Amino acid sequence: MQAGAFMGGIDNSRALFLQNHPTIEELNWSPFGIPNLGPGCLPNLRILCTNRQFIVSLNDPESVSSSTGLLSPPSTPVTATPAPVPVEPTAAPQQSPRPIESLAVYNLDAQTLLELQCVNKKTLRKLKLHSFGNMSTLHDLAAHFHNIEWLSLPSVHQPANAVHPIAITKVIFVIL
Repeated sequence: MQAGAFMGGIDNSRALFLQNHPTIEELNWSPFGIPNLGPGCLPNLRILCTNRQFIVSLNDPESVSSSTGLLSPPSTPVTATPAPVPVEPTAAPQQSPRPIESLAVYNLDAQTLLELQCVNKKTLRKLKLHSFGNMSTLHDLAAHFHNIEWLSLPSVHQPANAVHPIAITKVIFVIL
Protein backbone atom coordinates (compact mmCIF):
# COMPACT_ATOMS: atom_id res chain seq x y z
CA MET A 1 0.00 0.00 0.00
CA GLN A 2 2.20 2.82 -1.22
CA ALA A 3 -0.19 5.72 -1.74
CA GLY A 4 -3.80 6.58 -2.25
CA ALA A 5 -5.82 9.52 -3.49
CA PHE A 6 -7.34 11.22 -0.47
CA MET A 7 -10.14 12.85 -2.41
CA GLY A 8 -11.15 9.54 -3.98
CA GLY A 9 -11.52 7.83 -0.63
CA ILE A 10 -8.71 5.35 -1.19
CA ASP A 11 -6.89 6.49 1.97
CA ASN A 12 -10.08 6.00 3.97
CA SER A 13 -10.70 2.51 2.61
CA ARG A 14 -7.10 1.55 3.40
CA ALA A 15 -7.42 3.00 6.91
CA LEU A 16 -10.53 0.88 7.41
CA PHE A 17 -8.62 -2.16 6.16
CA LEU A 18 -5.85 -1.47 8.71
CA GLN A 19 -8.38 -1.12 11.53
CA ASN A 20 -9.91 -4.47 10.61
CA HIS A 21 -6.53 -6.26 10.58
CA PRO A 22 -4.92 -5.72 14.00
CA THR A 23 -2.36 -8.49 13.48
CA ILE A 24 -0.41 -6.50 10.86
CA GLU A 25 3.23 -6.27 11.94
CA GLU A 26 4.90 -4.62 8.93
CA LEU A 27 3.55 -1.65 6.99
CA ASN A 28 4.90 0.46 4.16
CA TRP A 29 2.28 3.07 3.28
CA SER A 30 2.43 6.79 2.56
CA PRO A 31 -1.08 8.22 2.35
CA PHE A 32 -1.75 11.59 0.73
CA GLY A 33 -3.98 12.88 3.50
CA ILE A 34 -4.16 12.20 7.21
CA PRO A 35 -6.01 8.88 7.48
CA ASN A 36 -8.63 8.47 10.14
CA LEU A 37 -7.49 5.57 12.32
CA GLY A 38 -9.36 4.40 15.38
CA PRO A 39 -7.71 4.32 18.80
CA GLY A 40 -5.58 1.22 19.28
CA CYS A 41 -5.24 0.58 15.54
CA LEU A 42 -2.30 -1.66 14.59
CA PRO A 43 -1.31 -2.75 18.12
CA ASN A 44 1.25 -5.29 16.80
CA LEU A 45 3.07 -2.96 14.40
CA ARG A 46 6.83 -3.68 14.47
CA ILE A 47 8.17 -2.26 11.18
CA LEU A 48 6.89 1.02 9.78
CA CYS A 49 7.94 2.95 6.70
CA THR A 50 5.59 5.86 6.10
CA ASN A 51 5.17 9.64 6.03
CA ARG A 52 4.40 12.31 8.59
CA GLN A 53 0.64 12.24 7.85
CA PHE A 54 0.32 8.61 8.88
CA ILE A 55 2.41 8.85 12.05
CA VAL A 56 0.37 11.90 13.12
CA SER A 57 -2.86 9.95 12.75
CA LEU A 58 -1.37 6.91 14.50
CA ASN A 59 -0.13 9.09 17.35
CA ASP A 60 -3.39 10.92 18.07
CA PRO A 61 -6.39 9.39 16.30
CA GLU A 62 -8.87 11.41 18.42
CA SER A 63 -7.66 14.77 17.11
CA VAL A 64 -7.73 13.51 13.52
CA SER A 65 -11.31 12.25 13.72
CA SER A 66 -12.54 15.43 15.39
CA SER A 67 -10.72 17.72 12.96
CA THR A 68 -11.60 15.87 9.76
CA GLY A 69 -15.04 14.67 10.74
CA LEU A 70 -14.65 11.55 8.64
CA LEU A 71 -16.25 9.22 11.16
CA SER A 72 -19.20 11.42 12.02
CA PRO A 73 -21.98 12.22 9.56
CA PRO A 74 -22.77 15.86 8.79
CA SER A 75 -25.23 17.39 11.21
CA THR A 76 -28.52 18.92 10.20
CA PRO A 77 -29.25 22.32 11.75
CA VAL A 78 -32.20 22.39 14.12
CA THR A 79 -34.28 25.43 14.94
CA ALA A 80 -34.39 24.96 18.70
CA THR A 81 -31.71 23.21 20.66
CA PRO A 82 -32.13 22.35 24.30
CA ALA A 83 -29.59 23.65 26.81
CA PRO A 84 -26.61 21.33 27.06
CA VAL A 85 -26.49 19.05 30.06
CA PRO A 86 -23.24 19.45 31.99
CA VAL A 87 -21.08 16.38 31.65
CA GLU A 88 -18.24 15.44 33.93
CA PRO A 89 -14.99 15.65 31.98
CA THR A 90 -13.35 12.30 31.51
CA ALA A 91 -9.79 11.68 30.50
CA ALA A 92 -9.33 10.15 27.10
CA PRO A 93 -8.20 6.56 27.36
CA GLN A 94 -4.47 6.26 26.93
CA GLN A 95 -3.51 3.97 24.10
CA SER A 96 -0.52 1.71 24.44
CA PRO A 97 2.53 2.53 22.36
CA ARG A 98 3.18 0.13 19.49
CA PRO A 99 6.19 -2.22 19.75
CA ILE A 100 7.84 -0.63 16.70
CA GLU A 101 11.37 -1.93 16.15
CA SER A 102 12.14 -0.26 12.81
CA LEU A 103 10.94 3.22 11.91
CA ALA A 104 11.44 5.34 8.79
CA VAL A 105 9.08 8.29 8.48
CA TYR A 106 9.56 10.76 5.64
CA ASN A 107 9.65 14.35 6.96
CA LEU A 108 9.78 13.25 10.59
CA ASP A 109 12.28 15.31 12.53
CA ALA A 110 14.01 14.24 15.73
CA GLN A 111 12.02 16.59 17.95
CA THR A 112 8.68 15.24 16.71
CA LEU A 113 9.93 11.68 17.25
CA LEU A 114 10.66 12.55 20.88
CA GLU A 115 7.06 13.75 21.29
CA LEU A 116 5.39 10.68 19.75
CA GLN A 117 3.30 8.61 22.15
CA CYS A 118 2.55 5.82 19.67
CA VAL A 119 6.11 4.45 19.57
CA ASN A 120 7.43 2.36 22.44
CA LYS A 121 10.80 3.91 23.29
CA LYS A 122 12.14 0.58 24.60
CA THR A 123 11.52 -1.47 21.43
CA LEU A 124 12.86 0.91 18.73
CA ARG A 125 16.11 -0.55 17.35
CA LYS A 126 16.36 0.82 13.80
CA LEU A 127 15.71 4.48 12.96
CA LYS A 128 15.99 6.52 9.79
CA LEU A 129 15.80 10.28 10.37
CA HIS A 130 15.14 12.55 7.42
CA SER A 131 15.79 15.84 9.22
CA PHE A 132 16.82 17.37 12.50
CA GLY A 133 17.54 20.86 13.72
CA ASN A 134 20.12 21.05 16.46
CA MET A 135 22.75 18.44 17.20
CA SER A 136 21.59 18.41 20.82
CA THR A 137 18.38 16.73 19.65
CA LEU A 138 20.42 13.67 18.73
CA HIS A 139 21.66 13.52 22.31
CA ASP A 140 18.04 13.69 23.47
CA LEU A 141 17.20 10.78 21.16
CA ALA A 142 20.03 8.74 22.61
CA ALA A 143 18.78 9.50 26.13
CA HIS A 144 15.19 8.40 25.37
CA PHE A 145 15.72 5.55 22.89
CA HIS A 146 18.32 3.38 24.62
CA ASN A 147 18.05 0.36 22.32
CA ILE A 148 18.76 1.95 18.93
CA GLU A 149 21.29 -0.26 17.14
CA TRP A 150 21.07 1.22 13.62
CA LEU A 151 20.68 4.92 12.79
CA SER A 152 20.51 6.66 9.43
CA LEU A 153 21.01 10.43 9.43
CA PRO A 154 20.63 12.97 6.63
CA SER A 155 23.80 14.56 5.26
CA VAL A 156 22.64 18.03 6.36
CA HIS A 157 20.76 19.51 9.30
CA GLN A 158 18.83 22.75 9.74
CA PRO A 159 19.68 24.57 12.99
CA ALA A 160 17.15 27.15 14.16
CA ASN A 161 19.64 29.99 13.70
CA ALA A 162 20.73 29.03 10.15
CA VAL A 163 19.18 30.23 6.91
CA HIS A 164 20.42 27.25 4.89
CA PRO A 165 21.06 23.62 5.82
CA ILE A 166 24.51 22.84 7.21
CA ALA A 167 26.49 19.75 6.24
CA ILE A 168 27.13 17.22 8.98
CA THR A 169 30.86 16.76 9.25
CA LYS A 170 31.19 14.53 12.30
CA VAL A 171 28.87 12.78 14.71
CA ILE A 172 30.34 11.09 17.76
CA PHE A 173 28.31 8.62 19.75
CA VAL A 174 29.51 7.31 23.05
CA ILE A 175 28.17 3.87 23.92
CA LEU A 176 27.96 3.30 27.64
